[in-house]
Amino acid sequence: MASIGKGLVEVGISMVLRDNFTSQAGKISSSYVGLVNEMAQYNRALVQSWGKGFDYGQQAVNGILSSYRHFAEVNNQIFMTSKIAGATADEQERLMEVTRRVNRETPLTNLDIASGERYLAMAGNSAKAIESMIGPAARLASIFDMSLGGKGGVADMMTNIMATFGIQQSKAAETADILGVATTSANINLSDLAQSLQYSGAVFRNAGVDLSTAAAAIGVLGDQGIQASSAGTALANMLRYLTLSITGQKVKGANMLKAMGLTKEDFLSASGELKNLDQLMKIFADKMKGLSGPAREAAMYNIFGVRGERATSALLQALWNGSDKMSKIMEKEAESQGWSEKVMTERLSTAQGRLDQFRAAIDNLNTSFGGITAGPLVYLISGLTRIINGIEYIVSKNGLGSGIIQVGTIAAIAMTIGNGVRLVVHNIRMVAAFLGQSNTASQGLAGGMGRSVGSTMLMETHLANIVALLMQANALSLGVGQKLYLPSGGYLGKNKRGMMYAVDSRGRSVRPDTFIAGYRNNLVKPPTPPTPPAPRPGVGALGKLGRIGGGAMALFGGPWGLAASVALMGIPMLIEALSNNTQAEKENTDATHSNTASLSKQEYDAAYRKQFMEALWRALNDPVERDPNKVNLTINGLNMGTYEDGQEVNVNSEYGLY
Repeated sequence: MASIGKGLVEVGISMVLRDNFTSQAGKISSSYVGLVNEMAQYNRALVQSWGKGFDYGQQAVNGILSSYRHFAEVNNQIFMTSKIAGATADEQERLMEVTRRVNRETPLTNLDIASGERYLAMAGNSAKAIESMIGPAARLASIFDMSLGGKGGVADMMTNIMATFGIQQSKAAETADILGVATTSANINLSDLAQSLQYSGAVFRNAGVDLSTAAAAIGVLGDQGIQASSAGTALANMLRYLTLSITGQKVKGANMLKAMGLTKEDFLSASGELKNLDQLMKIFADKMKGLSGPAREAAMYNIFGVRGERATSALLQALWNGSDKMSKIMEKEAESQGWSEKVMTERLSTAQGRLDQFRAAIDNLNTSFGGITAGPLVYLISGLTRIINGIEYIVSKNGLGSGIIQVGTIAAIAMTIGNGVRLVVHNIRMVAAFLGQSNTASQGLAGGMGRSVGSTMLMETHLANIVALLMQANALSLGVGQKLYLPSGGYLGKNKRGMMYAVDSRGRSVRPDTFIAGYRNNLVKPPTPPTPPAPRPGVGALGKLGRIGGGAMALFGGPWGLAASVALMGIPMLIEALSNNTQAEKENTDATHSNTASLSKQEYDAAYRKQFMEALWRALNDPVERDPNKVNLTINGLNMGTYEDGQEVNVNSEYGLY
């Protein structure tokens, strides 16, 4: 008992120890798996952190580079402005400060303002003049939401107009006010006004007409749809022909003025200058108001010419309708001092103005930030430029460097060509494999279609036998004098003596058994496969195309497949024909009886005995192997069974023999 107890104790201790070890091992394994998972998560977190850090860093670098590029563009415009205007380094720095100040006062971009300064310099203005002119031009551009810089910008327009009328640079603010008032007082925009002055400004200045009067006249024509270059051309011609008529150089015009009772003193001041244009138009309006239409037209034509008549008519019409638009615009222009500053202040208080100010502040910050980062970036870009130049020197001057590049170029081209060839070969293999699979599938399909053809032919044979049996059964069941008409022509029948007879489709009397057998054989005509033509020499390519066509035709089962398709389509038609035969069976039976009545009993006995002997002969000569001691007997298509030597069979009218 002691030894047994000791063994049990040892087993129990062993089991406890092993269980404790397994438990601790499982805990260690779980802890290890958890550690691995935590390490994987930590690794993914590090990768994601590095990736996000790289993305943020890339975005920051792109932002810095964008600011630097913006600053570089603005600085380049300022640099070109200083060079065109002959400014010093201090004046160049001052122009940059002016650009930022104008940006804060008028919500335009620094690049647009710097471009405007450049066009002011191109008009011959000094750096100091640019500093006084850029503010008014910028306010005008901001008010009318136009570009300040560039060709055709507000700065370019203002300098051209001021140069045309000989306005001093210090009068830039007054010029901006006149242009702004004239534009907002008529149906024109600032571009229309500038273009009209481009075509008429020289004539106005030569005639002593100031900018205010010219702008007012352009505004009157603008209200009547005569704008831009059309207005400028019409006014220039009007003023040109008027001065010629007043001075007597235009004889017809001078004579017309004299006829109207007008002299030079009515148009010229004591100093010999033209009086104000609005006063001259009032004189003509008063003199021509009472004229008839033809007389007025003749007066305008002779004084102002055919090209100046258009502008004259527009200015006089404004007086005749009582608006006196030209004088009103000139009065506004006379009181326009400080107009651009006032309107600019009002615009900045609007919602759009505040939004433009916000955008301008961001642009200003971007420019300043780019200027601050320019220092370290300049050193970095300079260093990279030197490195690239060194590489270029090694490549262009060192034979080894150029050789390495040539080898690398050739290797890259060779690798590209090799990859292309491998790609083509791979595609060809894929196509070949696909064609092989398609061929296998086509052969399988052709085999299936062949089996379907065999089954269909067997079914056709069975149906033909069924038709023949139905014919024979119906013929045997015919009553005396009845006929059984057949779809393909002819009929079977019984005569008054109960004997069967047959008539074929040509109306000839034939033996009933031969007629039925022939009818059955005509139902089944196995298709004869076509004999392929013998290959001819020298048509290798055509032979290959033929094989390809044959392979494609195999998808449809070849000729047998086509025959099977036709047979499958014909089966429903044959069944329908058999169903339609039932309706004509009674009539066919009557016809058979009627025809049989014309034959004698001796003739039928001789015919059916001959038929019986032929059936025995066919049975004895059947090529199918069978017991030589047994004979399979078939009479009139009916299987009589198998008989041994010595057996007798009773043949009577049941089998059609009489």
